[in-house]
Amino acid sequence: MWSVVTLATSAARASAVARWARSASGVEPVTFTRPRDPRAWVELYFPEPEPAEEFRQAAARQAGIAAVGLRSGRVRDWSRAWQERFEPIQIGQQLMVIPALQGHRTRERRPTLRIEPGLGFGTGRHFTTRFCLERIAAKCSARPRPRSLLDLGTGSGILALAAARLGVRRVLGTDHDPVALAAAAENARRNRLSHRVQWIADDLERSCLTGRFDLVAANLYGAVLIRCAERLARLAGRTLIVSGVQEAEADAVGSALTAAGLEEVLRDGDGEWCGMEFVPRRRRLSARRPDK
Repeated sequence: MWSVVTLATSAARASAVARWARSASGVEPVTFTRPRDPRAWVELYFPEPEPAEEFRQAAARQAGIAAVGLRSGRVRDWSRAWQERFEPIQIGQQLMVIPALQGHRTRERRPTLRIEPGLGFGTGRHFTTRFCLERIAAKCSARPRPRSLLDLGTGSGILALAAARLGVRRVLGTDHDPVALAAAAENARRNRLSHRVQWIADDLERSCLTGRFDLVAANLYGAVLIRCAERLARLAGRTLIVSGVQEAEADAVGSALTAAGLEEVLRDGDGEWCGMEFVPRRRRLSARRPDK
């Protein structure tokens, strides 16, 4: 059983409320929205009731929150509520992400993923995840297709599983949270991709990962990307995709990764969140021949 705090707010303020909740509680919030509904709900799951009650009291005094609720619930209660609000998501012409409902059927002929995040982040609805999915799909439709992908902070595993579904042969997903890794492994099993993806417990800021990957996806916070810029540059063989960046910190992230030896080739945002793509900077050959 979990102690669940629910914050009722507006769809326009949901991201700001979620950011405050994350900072105030140290717990990763989950945001629920419905199509064409101006309301939104932010939920936080606490393993113990005492910190949940303390956070509830703090949230009741926070501007932008219309109501605060506290209840006991199981993970499956959250999963059911999420799936009720989750509609299929089309990623270009390459991929369809659908809820992992047992009775859900689709006539789509394109590759599909059935995703249930558990308590791991990543359903494809948020701009940051969708940006990464779209860039992975674009890279996998080009030639040569990436042969390897590293998904840092995999959450639900959606980015790693999308790459595997789209034909990337070697896929590795990492996360420091064992709950997220368990959700990712279950999603791999659900999509019959367990043999295609390897999951390991790893924290990028203290990582021992070595080698290079054709494609590296890092849907992490901007501050983490800045602190780990050199490590990211060493891991990215052909392309680095980063997201989870607030628009206000995008230039700082870009500067850090550029200083680490990468070149920014793409940036997109929704006014609040930003995604960026980098490639290793080509070494310029001198036009002058050495004197003989």
